[in-house]
Amino acid sequence: MTLATPLPTPAPAVGPDPVLSVRDLRISFPSEAGTVEAVRGVDFDLLPGRTLCIVGESGSGKSATAMGIMGLLPPTADLRGQVLLGGQDLIGLDDRALSKIRGNSIGMVFQDPLSALTPIFSVGRLLSDALRVHQDLTKRAAWEQAVQLLDLVGIPDPRGRATAFPHEFSGGMRQRVVIAMAIANRPSVLVADEPTTALDVTVQAQILDVLRLAQRETGAGLVLITHDLGVVAGHADDVAVMYAGRFVEHAGVQELFRRPTMPYTARLLAAVPTVDGGARRPLVPIGGEPPALVGLPDGCPFAPRCAVALDACRSGEPELSHVTGHGDVACLRATEIADGSLDPAGDAAPVDPPAPAYPAGTGEVVLRVSDLVKTFPVTKGAL
Repeated sequence: MTLATPLPTPAPAVGPDPVLSVRDLRISFPSEAGTVEAVRGVDFDLLPGRTLCIVGESGSGKSATAMGIMGLLPPTADLRGQVLLGGQDLIGLDDRALSKIRGNSIGMVFQDPLSALTPIFSVGRLLSDALRVHQDLTKRAAWEQAVQLLDLVGIPDPRGRATAFPHEFSGGMRQRVVIAMAIANRPSVLVADEPTTALDVTVQAQILDVLRLAQRETGAGLVLITHDLGVVAGHADDVAVMYAGRFVEHAGVQELFRRPTMPYTARLLAAVPTVDGGARRPLVPIGGEPPALVGLPDGCPFAPRCAVALDACRSGEPELSHVTGHGDVACLRATEIADGSLDPAGDAAPVDPPAPAYPAGTGEVVLRVSDLVKTFPVTKGAL
């Protein structure tokens, strides 16, 4: 998917009260180099029926945020703040209490569906167990509901495939099973942690459509974690851009794509290929590397990579502040960028590509393959 995907009109909120509220979420891990501050004060509200996409480079804290919300962090992690689900704070609950909530009031779609499914049970058994652990159902009733769930997420021949095992499904079909399991008990919140990373573009689009269908069927709020800005453009209502463990921009999807106000967001968008830009231009990568989250220096963590940074950006880290008509941005120059008087990409504007060193179609062939055939003999079993 590319940024050419049309931006959707944000759906109106189903209700005034958020189904999930996160307040000052902080997550740290011990390491040999020191304490890793993976998440540093994340705040957001999720309304019913709406989709919040959290985007950013690898290591920015997206998955740690998801795991912190679900209570799936390792015992060594230090988790602070508030995660309010229907008014109940999940921080501090033991595993027994969280097990009654996970899969019932809140469901999760993991990045790797094969590792999320128990290989020794059929998919029908996995789904029916997920139903029976939270509902008073007979085995037969749970199995029938499992078949209905497989049909809902687009599994062909759901009654027959319910007896199959996870390894007998393709990657896309396994992800459909994981989505079916996440929505089995009609949760109020869904968390999807990069659910399409390992899938090709066609299957990715199908899985995203299934997620949208699942959200519509349950009325749940969706937290979608991804690094694909094309997915964000086509499916988000609100977008939170994460860098160095905290949100640096939080706005509606149309406002963010129309005028990115944090230089980091602008650089992320400049690095995405588009099909509607007219002249062919090279992608513009973000120079440098994300900072290590051990002993962060004073100042804005993005300042060493920012083309419009000021001396003041290196002396104190800016807090999120509201920009009229846009959203919340953590940048000292947000007002200048928002009113169009400053280009957030600075000198990172695309340039015309250089002429190729060699004319196209010349040179010696270094590898040629023709009429390649590979067969595998069946040495056991019935065919």
